[in-house]
Amino acid sequence: MAPTSDIWQHFSKCDGGAKCRYCQCVISWNNGSTSNLKRHIDRKHPTVPQHRTQQPCTSSAEEPITEETPQPISTSNTVSNYFRSIKPLCSKSKEKLDSLLLLMICKEYYPFSIVEDYHFKQFVEALNPNYQMPCRKTISNAALPRLYAEAVNNVKKNLIDAETIALTADAWTSISNSSYCALTAHYITKDSLSCSYLLDCGEVSESHTAPNLASWIRSIIQRFDTEKKIFILVTDNAANMVATADSLNLPHLPCSAHTLNLVVKNAIKASITNTVEEAKRVVMFFKRSAKATYKFFELQTKLNYAQQKLKQDCPIRWSLTYEMLKRLKNNRIPLVSCVASINIKSKVEECDWTVIEQATSVLELVNAVTIEIIGEKIVTLSTMGVLIRSLLKKISEKIENESMCKEVSKLCKEIVRGINEKFECMFDSEIINSAIILDPRFKKEGFLGDVARYESCYDNLVSKLNPLQSEVNDSDEGSQQETFENDDVWEVFKFQEQTPVNNFNSRISAVLNLIDIYRIKKLKSKTILYIGGTLVVKHILPCISL
Repeated sequence: MAPTSDIWQHFSKCDGGAKCRYCQCVISWNNGSTSNLKRHIDRKHPTVPQHRTQQPCTSSAEEPITEETPQPISTSNTVSNYFRSIKPLCSKSKEKLDSLLLLMICKEYYPFSIVEDYHFKQFVEALNPNYQMPCRKTISNAALPRLYAEAVNNVKKNLIDAETIALTADAWTSISNSSYCALTAHYITKDSLSCSYLLDCGEVSESHTAPNLASWIRSIIQRFDTEKKIFILVTDNAANMVATADSLNLPHLPCSAHTLNLVVKNAIKASITNTVEEAKRVVMFFKRSAKATYKFFELQTKLNYAQQKLKQDCPIRWSLTYEMLKRLKNNRIPLVSCVASINIKSKVEECDWTVIEQATSVLELVNAVTIEIIGEKIVTLSTMGVLIRSLLKKISEKIENESMCKEVSKLCKEIVRGINEKFECMFDSEIINSAIILDPRFKKEGFLGDVARYESCYDNLVSKLNPLQSEVNDSDEGSQQETFENDDVWEVFKFQEQTPVNNFNSRISAVLNLIDIYRIKKLKSKTILYIGGTLVVKHILPCISL
């Protein structure tokens, strides 16, 4: 029989007593008496309301009573009231409804005060008259901490199964001048799925120095018992973040999207900044003038253009500069007509339109690369190396083959120079190069003709495959191999004959043989993992999940 006492919304039955949902303390109780449980709540959690019934709300939160306000249902002893069930819900049902209510508030960003809204209470009562909604204090002081504790426990359990974990960290200052830090863990599940958890995000009052950030990160990974599984830290290019990785003795990988953002912002500033500033002034005029905006929409309709507002630039993300210039280019005719009709002082000249036309074709390539490398649910490490090299090659071809004005030509040269300068460490990264060569979509072609880097990475991989050969030999070689249901899947692992080391194919065959043995014998040490078309050698490339 389900317990009906109000106190059971704060405890769950377990061996030896009842476990508190907030502090996980086990309290003894006998013969159905809940006095110990009530004393524990009073002593350890005094802010948590014990009763499930909603406390009377203040008059300010209630709907003012007027002639049009529905009056509460009379509680006089009528015949219908005898047939109406007023028995309170059991603790389990009440807890389930409270959890769903809190989940709705959290997911949809509703205020806790919604439980005191007059019309919302009417709606809930119509759905289930027996359900008494908790007051806002019960939600904030009891339900929310309980849900948070359950979420933390679930994350800890899931991280136990992770073999290796990558961390991404960021620090920033809000508009109210408060400092915040966030830390996210990324790993691949046993089912070969990419998974991410936000471990912590909150205000950090201390200065964002490398020792302080390292101490903050260390305390979080200790809280989740993941110290021995962390193998890399991904951050932006700030010096304090790079020093933080050194303090933690972790390999550091800069965020490629942030690095590309810096390259493009610096290139725009050094080349087409005059045109961008003039475009921003025009856009700002239309943002501030309702009359000009209505006129602009009117001309778009007359000229058979889709009604589109002009986009405003933002210094935080370069892509908004591209979006602003692209929107101007697509609406050039109605914009020029509108500017001429209202006679504003700021206007985009013919030379500026030439710069906008040519610059957007260049920035479009950068935008496409950025969209690809910021994917959250796909493996992007190997893709990043190939796309950055491809972008460098495409822009270099534009400089050589296309006729461009001097401003846009300088923009291209600055992007090329910035990529060579900022991404040189990534091009030399063993992690990234190994990811490219192990990705069956790229392999040697992913180096785009850079034979020296390819051969260096190739030789390094061959040397690291030697322990795998001995692991295969130590296994049951005489066991009968099973036939896979889908043989086409394994065709992607066939390496080409152009590999510089003759025995590399045989070593890859040994690796594939190890996969067969794992499928049959269920080896405890899972060396190989297949995810999203990528062969992942865990001893070689544990951070392929980035």
